Amino acid sequence: MKGPIDSRLSYLNAKGKSASCYIEENRYFKKGTYYFRIYSFNDDKAHYTLTIKKTNYSASKMKRFAPTNISNLQYNNGTLTADFKKDKDVTDYEVIGSTDASFNKKIKGYYDNNKITIDEVSKGQTYYVKVRPYRQGVKEKYYGAYSNTLTIVA
Repeated sequence: MKGPIDSRLSYLNAKGKSASCYIEENRYFKKGTYYFRIYSFNDDKAHYTLTIKKTNYSASKMKRFAPTNISNLQYNNGTLTADFKKDKDVTDYEVIGSTDASFNKKIKGYYDNNKITIDEVSKGQTYYVKVRPYRQGVKEKYYGAYSNTLTIVA
């Protein structure tokens, strides 16, 4: 969705209430009719109906992902970063760090610009990092398998 920086797209439920808010346009919907409200920077409201007649993503394709491999895990000033190549059909990545190999104590990270980042890590501690891709559906997320796990002593 192109437009003013402050615009946002809200998916409406059957009662006309906002069910989800999307800032990005990279979302996948099943076949059907959906109702949206678009808010612009000056809070003008317009109502649109979007009918999806054909989608390139069947439920089975939404669940298939190419393997994700992360590399070059580094520690710098309380932050862990690693590189990987983003798949073009992935909505986003779930980034998980931990201080134990079984990931019982999870630390959330984030993906941005072909890098994953985990902030506020302690120096001298061992960290384990992995990611998994997902595609956003209407109500659900379709997750792929976790990547390789990298280990580093901060």
